[in-house]
Amino acid sequence: MSSESRGKIFVVSGPSGSGKSTLLNKVQSKREFSRNLVKIVTATTRQPRYGEKDGRDYIFLDKDEFLRRLKNKEFAESEEVFGKYYATPKEALLKTINQGRDALLCVDVKGARSIKRVFPQEAILIFISVADIEKLRQRLCQRSTETKEALKKRLKIAQKELSCAKNYDYIVDNDVLPEAVEKLSSIITAERLRVGR
Repeated sequence: MSSESRGKIFVVSGPSGSGKSTLLNKVQSKREFSRNLVKIVTATTRQPRYGEKDGRDYIFLDKDEFLRRLKNKEFAESEEVFGKYYATPKEALLKTINQGRDALLCVDVKGARSIKRVFPQEAILIFISVADIEKLRQRLCQRSTETKEALKKRLKIAQKELSCAKNYDYIVDNDVLPEAVEKLSSIITAERLRVGR
């Protein structure tokens, strides 16, 4: 299949607490994207947070099963974060873009680099940012899922990730959710209309 008839891969990254999941769910639920924008659900070994559902938010796997799939090359990319594993299922991603539909991924900055390396023509990198680290800290505290030590670690990594934003194709500030939804929607629409699509 030629790269022109394949779908795009919209790769979204951003620090913990930047509101990536909420933003992606809002964009994907928009009527104009409901049929041709497919969220590729990430596999992880971490425990579900309150309200998360297996197969919808993440594919929750135990470590042995994750490592078995990794060994069988079932992932397009994988990373270890805070001692937990995360990966993008390769079959779901390839099936989506080979059908000419667009894939929506939520991965960390290392995962984004890996996807861009494997899919240089299809991958569009979008970084979700917030105005300042204090806002991130507040959002992470509201989750009530972090120990003080884990919170400090996440904020340190967030600062590193924010410095990687310059390597992305687009940066979307998620300080006001409805505005961020419109910005991200506009990027997807513009990329779909590009010559050679």
